[in-house]
Amino acid sequence: MSQETQHSDAKMTRAVHVAATFVLVVLLSGCASDYQASSPPAGELDVQFDNQQNRASDLQVVVTNATGGTVIDRTKTIDSGTSGRSRYPVGTEGEYAVTVRGRDRFETTVQWNTEECETLQIHVRMTPDGVNAASRCAES
Repeated sequence: MSQETQHSDAKMTRAVHVAATFVLVVLLSGCASDYQASSPPAGELDVQFDNQQNRASDLQVVVTNATGGTVIDRTKTIDSGTSGRSRYPVGTEGEYAVTVRGRDRFETTVQWNTEECETLQIHVRMTPDGVNAASRCAES
C-alpha cells in the first residue's frame, strides 16, 4: 500500500468517525430534549395578591378535589405594601374547589374544572377597607 493511499484512508476513517460522532450527538440531544421526568401539570392555579394594608397578612390557599381530598394547602405571608403572585400546579385533570382565606374572616371559594380552564387566576386585594377577590380563567 502506498503512502498516499494510507494517508487517504486515514482521512476517510477520520471523516467517518467525525460524521458518526455528529450523528450520535444529534440523536442524543433530540432524545434529551424530548425526555420529561414527569408529566406536565393538568392545570395551574395562579394567585395574585396586592396588600395595600399597613400590616402583613397570611393568605391560605386550599385546593380540594371532587372527593374532598386536599391537593394543595399552603399559607403565604404577604408583607404590607407588596404585590406578587404564587403558582400552584395540579397534576390531574378534573374538578376542584379552590378556597382562599385571609385575615378578618375573609374567605372565597371558586369551583374550577381544569378541562374547561387550564389556568385559574385569583386576584386578592387587601386594602384598608377590607379584602376582596376576583377570579377568572386565564388561558395562555
